[in-house]
Amino acid sequence: MKKMLMGSTVLGAFMLVGCGGGASTSEDTTTVEKSTGYYVDAKVKGVHYKCGSFDGNTTEEGEFTYEVSKSCTFSLGGIKLRDVNASVLKDHNITILEDDEPVARMLQSLDTDGNTSNGIQLSDALVGILEDNNITEIPEEASDIAELLHELRIRVHDFRGDLVSEDEVREHLNETRQDIRNHGHRTQHGFLDVSDASES
Repeated sequence: MKKMLMGSTVLGAFMLVGCGGGASTSEDTTTVEKSTGYYVDAKVKGVHYKCGSFDGNTTEEGEFTYEVSKSCTFSLGGIKLRDVNASVLKDHNITILEDDEPVARMLQSLDTDGNTSNGIQLSDALVGILEDNNITEIPEEASDIAELLHELRIRVHDFRGDLVSEDEVREHLNETRQDIRNHGHRTQHGFLDVSDASES
C-alpha cells in the first residue's frame, strides 16, 4: 500500500511540473495602433518624422507611419518644420499639408531636380549641410536659402534646385490645396473646401 501511495505522489508531482506547477503566466498583449499619413507640399521625400513610437524619413510619396492619438514632429537636420498635435492624429490616414510659407519656400527651393510637379526630393547632403553649419531655424531670407543652394550645387553634382519666389510658393500651395480637395483627402485642418483651395 505504501508503495502505491508513493507512486501516486510521484506521478502527481510530474503532472504539476508538466502543467507549470499549477501557476499561470500572462504576456503583455498591448498593441500599438498605427496608421499611414502623407506629408505634402507636393509629395516630400527626406523629411524626418517622430510620431509616437515611430520615426524615420518620409518616402517618395511623402508617406510616414504614425501612432494613432500621439503627437508628431517633422524636422530637417536640426530644423523643426512642424509639430502636429495628438488630437489631429486620432484617426487613420491623414495628409499633413505644409502650408507654412517660409517652410514651403525652403522645401520647394531645395528640391533636388528643381521640378516640384513630380514631388520634392531632399538630399542627404542637405541634411549634412544644415548640421555642419549648425542651422536650427528656418531660413526666411532669400540670401540664406541662396547660401544653401550654393553649398548643394558644390556637394551634389546633379542638383537642379533654384530659389523660388514668394508668389511661386503661394501658387504652388494653391495647386496642392486644389489637388487635396479634388481627391477628398483629410488634412490637419479637416477636409478642405473651395475657399481653402484658393487661398493667396
